Amino acid sequence: MASEALQAVLDLLLLDLDFEVVKAGHVQENQASKRLLAKMGFQLVAQKKPTKRLLVSRLSLITMNCIGRSGRTAMVIELHNLSSRFKVRKLTDADLEQVLALYQTNPLYFEHFPPLPSLASLANDLVDCPPGKELSDKYFLGFWDQDSLVAVLDLIDGYPAADTAYIGLFMVEQAYQGRGLGSTLVEEIIAGLPGRLKKVRLGYVSSNPQAKAFWIKCGFSYLAEKELACIPVTLAERWIEQ
Repeated sequence: MASEALQAVLDLLLLDLDFEVVKAGHVQENQASKRLLAKMGFQLVAQKKPTKRLLVSRLSLITMNCIGRSGRTAMVIELHNLSSRFKVRKLTDADLEQVLALYQTNPLYFEHFPPLPSLASLANDLVDCPPGKELSDKYFLGFWDQDSLVAVLDLIDGYPAADTAYIGLFMVEQAYQGRGLGSTLVEEIIAGLPGRLKKVRLGYVSSNPQAKAFWIKCGFSYLAEKELACIPVTLAERWIEQ
């Protein structure tokens, strides 16, 4: 079977030879290859046009980051460290309807930071990165209670500085709110970040008192004011206790 053969190659590269990153490419229109590589844990990094020697189709470059048996720590963020209660994985196109449903349970957020979300805007959220960062630095994550999407986190590794993680969005499904779950999850996320990261930064809409109260509760301190899409945003930061 192709999946068993590919897994054997990955085991050789990632475990026996102690590589930390494996990159592969597949023709974008080849859904069988896409499903096989996704099953093996690969994540989308970028899309590019092939050279004339390749098929006249765009290639999707994908990557998987792992830790070898030697115990040498990879530079990636280990998703299993981010929650003791929920399953954490990177979100894909297949999850967008559930993500949209979660967003729609939080209308107050979009009252302060329009426009309303759509499947098209979420598809952009999957790949949107700040200047100088790549998709390999982006962790657009879902926190799952079995088949239920509980929370969404958009985190950029190493932004705006190498020792900083940036939270672009954190949202909890409305049905799970009011129990202290959000702040508890933030604590676990921060505690689960690798030691090379020293602080976490984020921005919230200045006119949203609920957002301000939540992030202050989570230990974030005022840093500065800026405008994002003509909307006043408060930057806040928290140092990570080592």
